[in-house]
Amino acid sequence: MDARRQIVETYTRLAANATAQPTLHDVAEAAGVTLESIRAEFQSPDEVVLLGLEEMLWMIRGSNMPRRLDEGIRPTSAARAICDDILGQVDSNRTIALVAVRFHRLITMDAIGSAIHHRCAAYFAAAPDFRKMDQAFLGTANVYVAQGLAGVVVSWVAGEISPDQSEVAAHMAELLPSWLSDPRTIADARRSGEEGS
Repeated sequence: MDARRQIVETYTRLAANATAQPTLHDVAEAAGVTLESIRAEFQSPDEVVLLGLEEMLWMIRGSNMPRRLDEGIRPTSAARAICDDILGQVDSNRTIALVAVRFHRLITMDAIGSAIHHRCAAYFAAAPDFRKMDQAFLGTANVYVAQGLAGVVVSWVAGEISPDQSEVAAHMAELLPSWLSDPRTIADARRSGEEGS
């Protein structure tokens, strides 16, 4: 095992049962290495936990909505499947996710939001109706969707909402705006607004 992974595993083990966030000094003592050797790799515990989340975030980033739509899956079913995928990746990395949310909540939510943002951007780029739309609008829409879903994921990990993964995935999918499934509704809403002014 390389030194960086050893540091991540030691930090995760210490933090999993801790009431206060472990320091890099605590990690050095537990791992039997010098603090200087840890500081050569990481400047803070935030950097340690982000490396621990790296594989999970990479898997969340992978975009499969376009492929599912190409396979003929209905958009609402594809959205539900993607929400299941996101929660499944988090659940597969439950120990580090719990540590990350308990002691690094804001950076964890930002990292998950960035991963979902990447996935959403790939969907916008792949769907013909979105490719024709104003990119500034899609940038705003992406932030809205990604940060909203990230907030739900973090609350789920923290135990603030239902612990049932399937139920939360269903809620996430139901909360997604309808225009994600049918972007034409945006143009329809804009036309209605212009006619009403």
